[in-house]
Amino acid sequence: LHNFLKQKLQLRVLLVFICMEKIKVAIRTRPLIDREEQEEGRNNWRVQNNTICQLSGAGKVLPNTTYTFDHIYDQTAPTTLLYDQLVAPIVQSVVEGFNGTVFAYGQTSSGKTYTMMGADDLPGIIPFTFMGLFKHIEQSNNCEFVLRLSYMEIYNECIMDLLNPSNTNLNIRESNDRIPYVANLTEAHITDFSSIDLCLYNGERNRHTGRTNMNERSSRSHTLLRLILESKMCDEGTIKVSHLNLVDLAGSERASATTGDGVRFKEGTFINKSLLTLGTVIRRLSEAKKDSHIPYRDSRLTRILESSLGGNAKTVIICTVTTATIEETHSTLRFASRAKSVENHAIVNEYSDDSDVDTMLKRLKRLEKENLDLKKKISEDASCRSQLQDMESKISSLKSLVIKSNTGMAEPLDNAQPTRR
Repeated sequence: LHNFLKQKLQLRVLLVFICMEKIKVAIRTRPLIDREEQEEGRNNWRVQNNTICQLSGAGKVLPNTTYTFDHIYDQTAPTTLLYDQLVAPIVQSVVEGFNGTVFAYGQTSSGKTYTMMGADDLPGIIPFTFMGLFKHIEQSNNCEFVLRLSYMEIYNECIMDLLNPSNTNLNIRESNDRIPYVANLTEAHITDFSSIDLCLYNGERNRHTGRTNMNERSSRSHTLLRLILESKMCDEGTIKVSHLNLVDLAGSERASATTGDGVRFKEGTFINKSLLTLGTVIRRLSEAKKDSHIPYRDSRLTRILESSLGGNAKTVIICTVTTATIEETHSTLRFASRAKSVENHAIVNEYSDDSDVDTMLKRLKRLEKENLDLKKKISEDASCRSQLQDMESKISSLKSLVIKSNTGMAEPLDNAQPTRR
């Protein structure tokens, strides 16, 4: 029994470094848009240092309307500043073996998708994240990596595979460690920037969007971009496996404001219901009552993000607001105030059992050995030549999936030259 338990433990987490920290929450305001200016909208809120407060018609601060956060970004703050201060530490932690999650929350048309995806010539958090991730990989010493990417949306409480549109209505399962995951979700191997661009392009093309009175291109679903990163030091036997979730939530909306009816009304109902569950989960977690039931299972969104909300992850929430609205902005700020008191318990996810990166490296060594044997035989038997070509093709394909540190990420591994240190 002792040996059996010892063997089981070796297949589980070897090193558990617990990092207890609260969810980091930031506020971002956007400038007034044309529609708001045409409706004689005005700035009802003032941002000063790390506080945001509501203004009266005379421009005076109203009592009991001041909110304080570690980071508040006004209309002039570039996305690069948000990335450097909030997201870059998450990216570094993911490379070190921690799970990480970044998501944008706010009412419809408040700038969530702009913050996460960016515009034509202004990259958002997601492009900056991958640039930072590749930079960390290039600078890592004596490491090998395997990256897999999935892209899903939750549309009317149905999970859709954005990399394979025919893969619809997917189910949530639990791993042996009781961690929720989406079954049968397409995972693409990532080796360079172009493979990421292709996934993002296909995903955005398949995502549900629509026009409402509040937004010309309104997100009608929540999207979750999940990166699984496996890394191994070349001189060690353990594997680090971490997840990075990049989430663009659909915005809360009032049917009277969006003039939604029919399909749009139904979409808005599902969006609001899932966001209500998210708010309830955050409120229950912030109350820190040991016996309090946390309703993760009441929504697909909170079920998938369960580990990121009070669990094993480092989480950043960027709450986007517009200064033209009052009640909706109050609602977002109240959510943010509760979220910043939620505590996560992140650990380094380090395993001793075979993972994708270990399996690929072992298979690669075996194929290379067989390749050498074939080369010795080819002079004696010409029929081995086609078999040799097939073997070399498999080796080349397998090498392209394993990213090594100290190499140029834009090049295949066979062509990349190690950087001397």
